Amino acid sequence: MAELLTQLQDDLFSICWKFRDCVGVLQGQAPPQQVATEALLAKPPVPGFDVQSTVKTYTTEIIDLIKAFDGLLHQLPDDLVQPSSADSRRKQEYETEIRQLQQQHQQVTDELAAAVEEVEGLLSHLQQLYAALAQAKLQAMSSS
Repeated sequence: MAELLTQLQDDLFSICWKFRDCVGVLQGQAPPQQVATEALLAKPPVPGFDVQSTVKTYTTEIIDLIKAFDGLLHQLPDDLVQPSSADSRRKQEYETEIRQLQQQHQQVTDELAAAVEEVEGLLSHLQQLYAALAQAKLQAMSSS
């Protein structure tokens, strides 16, 4: 099992390395292409560099590496690839807990909205009382 995991790591490293190599070669050798509104940098083309064949070669190599990697993945024991019943049970428990928390969140949100509405009503009433007091004070000052 340890050898299989090591081989998977090595193969994944090879895939990443090949992709990095491909990007590096294309970046260094391929003729420049304009991207959106960016100005095209003047770079002399590399004589004899065939972009299409290079891309095709790298594509084939990367696909072969991925197929080999996929073959190794299928050699992993099923209990590593497929979740166990304990994992499924734990996932169901988490999902149930998440649903409960979402319901609690909705309930608290509704309560908060009701409290805000009530407080806004009280604020409006207090503003009306304050306006009435201010009006009464103005009238008292003007009549004296």
